[in-house]
Formats: sequence, structure tokens, C-alpha cells
Amino acid sequence: MRMPFRNSSIRARLLLASTAVQVVLLSLLLANSVRLMNDASTASLETLINQNASMLHAMATAYGERQNYGTLQDTLGELLADSSEGLVYVRIGDASGALMLSAGQPAMQTLPPANAELGKRLATLLDQPVIHVRRPLLLPRNEVGFLQFGVSVSVLAAARSAIVAQGLLIALVEIFITFVLLSGIGYLLSNKLAGLLAGSKAITDGFLNHRLPDEGEDELARLAHHFNIMASTLQQRVAELQQTADRLKASEERYALAIKGANDGLWDWDITHDRTYFSPRFCELVGLPSGIHDTDASPFTERLHPEDAPGYRARMVDHLKGDNPQFMLE
Repeated sequence: MRMPFRNSSIRARLLLASTAVQVVLLSLLLANSVRLMNDASTASLETLINQNASMLHAMATAYGERQNYGTLQDTLGELLADSSEGLVYVRIGDASGALMLSAGQPAMQTLPPANAELGKRLATLLDQPVIHVRRPLLLPRNEVGFLQFGVSVSVLAAARSAIVAQGLLIALVEIFITFVLLSGIGYLLSNKLAGLLAGSKAITDGFLNHRLPDEGEDELARLAHHFNIMASTLQQRVAELQQTADRLKASEERYALAIKGANDGLWDWDITHDRTYFSPRFCELVGLPSGIHDTDASPFTERLHPEDAPGYRARMVDHLKGDNPQFMLE
């Protein structure tokens, strides 16, 4: 399975990962803030409704016992004349539905239906301008009427919308700032890593004098410093090996000239790999073909005199055991 962004740079992958984490965390934070705000608004609205219901019920009961709803209507009318927030209207009706008291919002001709199941739906009712609440009311002569009032929630709805909008704006600004900062940091890191990559390639291509800038005290600066030390040490070792190779070549050339000028035949036996080198003069002396220079020891041992072969083997064994410092056979 081909992984997405597999061929993208480290900086791009870090930016995408950090941005994704920021978006997820800020989304969770914003969602949790909205939830807490809804819970607080619901609790506050429920308290406001219960307080208004208790207050109006007490007032309606007190004035109703004296059959003095007119005074209560005048009082509530003055209180709710210009009210646009909180309690905005009050209506009291008898058992047949006829209104006995009307205060606030005089333009309301028809009584709106009450919102049902307020306890379960308060959070969803925050989007409505007014919540309509109806409670039963005990009237004189034991009649059961109703008390209905309206509570405006426009302030709570506006506050919630403002908080959500501002939270979203702050989250976007934070994501943008984080993206810019991480882009700058990623550029600096990737730039230094690119320098290290170019330096390693230069060393691989044979430019051993290549060095990296190692200013600073961070990890990448120390890495560049150690890279320079490694390159310097490698350059020094290669120079030493080159000098050794040059000296060895000169020594081999002198040795070849000495062998060529001498009248002696030379041979060299590599016991570990069982390979034997015969010089051209040696081949000429023992009658070997001139083309045989690097082979096993059989061309030499086969040409030993039968009477000399046991002595040769005995002296060779003693020499290999270390009993004789030199191998000599005449």
C-alpha cells in the first residue's frame, strides 16, 4: 500500500502533521467550550424561568384573592413597557382561555403556543428569540386558569454566537501563527540537513576538503562540527595512505631494478594461500616456462633431485616450526 506524502520532504511532513494536530486539538477545544457554554446558558435560563414563574405566580395569587388584576396589570405594564430582554410579556387567562391580564408586547394579538418540555429542550430553544412558558394558576372560586409569560434569550444567543465566532477566529489565527513558526523552524532545520547531505555527497565523490559551517551551539551545529572532524581525519588518513602507497611503489620499482640487474633467481612462497612467485631469472635457471610467475610450489618441488627432496622437506619443516631462523639448502 502506497503511503500518502511518502515522497514529500521532512519539513512538509512535519508541517502537515503539526497542522493536523493543531486542527484536531483546537476543534476539540472549541467544541468543548461550546458544550460548556450551552450547559451554563441552559442552567442560567432554567433558573431565570423558574424565578419568574414563582414570582408571577405569587403576585397573581395575591392580587387574584382581592380581584384586583387591574392594579397588577398596570404595575406589570409599566415594568414591561420597553422590555426587550428577560421577561417581555405576561398573560393570565381563566379556565375558558379568556385573558384576565395582559402586560407587555401590546401588539401581540394571538397568544403563541407554549414551548413543551422545557427541561429537555432548553439548549435547543436558545436559537429562538422568545421562550414561551405556561403554568397552571389557581384562580378565585377554585377555578384553574393559566399563567403564560415570555422570556427573551436574544442576549444569550448573541453571546453564544459571538463566543463561537471569536473562538473560531482565535483558532484560525493560532493555526496560522503555528504554521508560520513551524515553517521557519522547518526551513532552518531542513537547510542545515540539506547542507549535511551535500557534504556527505561531496565526501563520497572524493572531495575530502569539503567542510560545513558549524556556527552555533545547537545539535545540528555540533553535528556539522563532528562531520568536519570526520572529514579532516579521513582526509589525513587518505593522505597518509597515499604517501605510503607512493613509497611502496618507489620501493617496488627499486626492488624490480635490483632483481633485474642481479644474476640470481628469486622465488617467494605464500604459505597461507599456497601461491609461489618465480622471478624470470629463476624460471630461466630451473628451466620453467617464462610465462609462469604466480602459481603453486609444484613446479619447483617437482624439479628437486630425488636425493635432495627428503632434506628439503626436513629443513622446511624445521624452519616452519621455528627451529631454524633461516631456510638454507645447497
